Amino acid sequence: MGDRPTRTCRLAFAVPAEADAPRDDEGGLEWRDVSCYVTDDASLVVHRNGDDPSVYSLSHAPTGRLIPTEAAGSPDPLIELANRLSLITDWATLGATAGIDELSPRVRRRIFAELDRFNCRIRLKSGASTPPRERP
Repeated sequence: MGDRPTRTCRLAFAVPAEADAPRDDEGGLEWRDVSCYVTDDASLVVHRNGDDPSVYSLSHAPTGRLIPTEAAGSPDPLIELANRLSLITDWATLGATAGIDELSPRVRRRIFAELDRFNCRIRLKSGASTPPRERP
């Protein structure tokens, strides 16, 4: 993974369910140890995507959950995003079930605005014309 500092993280990856397979307590998740790039906040890590190793992803290390972002072909923009997000809140304190929903509306808006700006920049660089994602 280049000359950037890395560490091993235990992250959750979605596993496609077979039609007749019983659902487990993990909700179709498989935990894997993966090599992750270190960011300014140890709770936010950048790693290769489980489905496509040419794409990088951003995850919340304490819960192992993926933070939805546009596909990035390099870890650098995601490391920069993680460093900006680390200035907004203490990611280590976010719980596994509600995550960002536990935060105040003002902080949630700041996080979503930062994610939207990132996703827009990635879409513009790739030439994609997909609309911004909807919020519940």
